[in-house]
Amino acid sequence: FFPALYVSKKLDASSAIGLNFSRKIQRPNFRQLMPGIQANDKQNIQYGNPALEPEFVNLAELNYNKMFGANNWLSTIYLSNETNTLKPLSRPSLTDPSVLLTSFVNGTNEWMYGLDNTLKLAFGKRLELMLSANVFNFTVKVDTFTHKGWAASSKANLTYKLPADISVQINSGYEGNRP
Repeated sequence: FFPALYVSKKLDASSAIGLNFSRKIQRPNFRQLMPGIQANDKQNIQYGNPALEPEFVNLAELNYNKMFGANNWLSTIYLSNETNTLKPLSRPSLTDPSVLLTSFVNGTNEWMYGLDNTLKLAFGKRLELMLSANVFNFTVKVDTFTHKGWAASSKANLTYKLPADISVQINSGYEGNRP
């Protein structure tokens, strides 16, 4: 059973709040399941795990959306719980400790909560800048260990619209370490 509930309320002509609850399923992909060795990197040999099961995601979000002219700010506070979570697991090789062997396992669960902000700025009709930042706390439990900490990520996208419905984009992103 995978319900979803989305409720929003317009506060005034330029702002709204929303509340979302949903349950989703995420099945392992082909590379996570394929038991053969994927040796693209000789220092990190990857192989799949055909015994993987799907993960289930329960998500709650509270968001605020503010429009000012052609610009927009969206701020979201969220809480996520994944059960049977799919995670990579790396271990040193028994024959050569400088080589990592990486496969995928079903963890017990992962709790995550955080704050995500997205700002879209329009500079005239042709130039648009979109900035996004996410700061979150996580706790992952696998049978043999628990891993927790804070992390952050950000993205930037600059789009220039040329004539004849052609656009040029420059994208950048930052994915912080998960300690």
